[in-house]
Amino acid sequence: MTKLSNRIKSFLDNTLILFWIISGGGVLFVLARIPATAMLFLYTLLLIIVYRPKIKNLLINAYVYVILFVVLCMWVCYLFAVQPQDLSKYAYTLIVFILSGFLCIYFFSSFSYSNFLKSFYNGLNIIRIHAIASAILMPFLMGHTFIVTNEVSGFTAYTFKYLFFLKTDQYAFNLFGKEIYRTQGLFWEPGVLQFYLVLLLFLQLYVIKSKTANILVTIFAIIICYSTTAFACMLLILSVYILNLIRKKFYAGIFTMLAFLAIIPLFISNFENKFQGEKVTSSRVRLYDFVEQFLVIKDYFLTGVGMDSGEYAIVRSKYRLSGSLADLSFNGEEVGSTNSIMLLLGTMGIFMGGFWIFAYTKQQFVRESGKKTILITFLIIGVSVEPLLLKPFFITFMISGMMLMYIKFKYPHIKSLWKSEF
Repeated sequence: MTKLSNRIKSFLDNTLILFWIISGGGVLFVLARIPATAMLFLYTLLLIIVYRPKIKNLLINAYVYVILFVVLCMWVCYLFAVQPQDLSKYAYTLIVFILSGFLCIYFFSSFSYSNFLKSFYNGLNIIRIHAIASAILMPFLMGHTFIVTNEVSGFTAYTFKYLFFLKTDQYAFNLFGKEIYRTQGLFWEPGVLQFYLVLLLFLQLYVIKSKTANILVTIFAIIICYSTTAFACMLLILSVYILNLIRKKFYAGIFTMLAFLAIIPLFISNFENKFQGEKVTSSRVRLYDFVEQFLVIKDYFLTGVGMDSGEYAIVRSKYRLSGSLADLSFNGEEVGSTNSIMLLLGTMGIFMGGFWIFAYTKQQFVRESGKKTILITFLIIGVSVEPLLLKPFFITFMISGMMLMYIKFKYPHIKSLWKSEF
């Protein structure tokens, strides 16, 4: 291809990756879930048709067998589910798996891992830039915003021309004497945005090896999310990094540690506010969610309640908790969940749901063998506090793990799905 053709393809690929990232909790997929999913599917299919990447038969076979396995899991789940079940919920999840498989086929056939990583990093960087721009500009644009809503999910937010968003019930926090609204960027809430920013931080520290100034910008973007989960994950990732730095470069490591300690008071303030202050309801809701869903899993541990979120909500609302959690309530009309790990185990049972979660941790898009435990811990925590695991972006992670397991089972010597590695 000519230089111009290469640039056009690079632009289209980067756009696809950004679209793919936004599919994991973006406002676009809240306000127009089905049209947005269809657009992502058609865009991926178009790129496959136009650029005709050399797709290996082994990859196609893996994709077909994985989809058949997913259908089997859904069929078993439906057969033993609490009835009645809305089949449209199963159909949508299957469509997302099919779409995610197409994404996997295109990514693994069109990119080497290193090239994909660069594009993925660029996409996350755009998310970071937008988040910071949103935090700076939104206070000045509030007079020019209007409200968008989604009655099904209960999402309501102010928006400036669909470029910036701020939930109508968003919480403001104090940063160095300045009141700042928690930034949510292009996503439905800050808790979702933080996943991508912390993932970007992991890449910068352990994979890309970014410059210090660039890392500090990412840390600032994470701080203005003001998310307890973000602070916990950032603390984990930075602590391991600093300890390794002290072993290699003692004085540089000590200086970095002292600089890191300077923002600890902000972390403490966030934790106190979440567990004792005015935002204590948030932590209590998550605990309530966990305990209630644990009871569901205990009673339906083999095959789960079923993938109909409405029926699942009715089942879980029958449990009555005691103590401080008794003041909270969950009725059969509320279909949300703050913990997608528990949700998947409750809907599909510990065996099928557990295998899907295991496949998610075996994803092939971010690899760092030396820090694998940190990465897996973060990936699990990230979907344990938000209902994300069955969104297109995260299902792509899941299906890539399933494809690799199928290929390794048949051909143990193959260790990767990327075109340049097998």
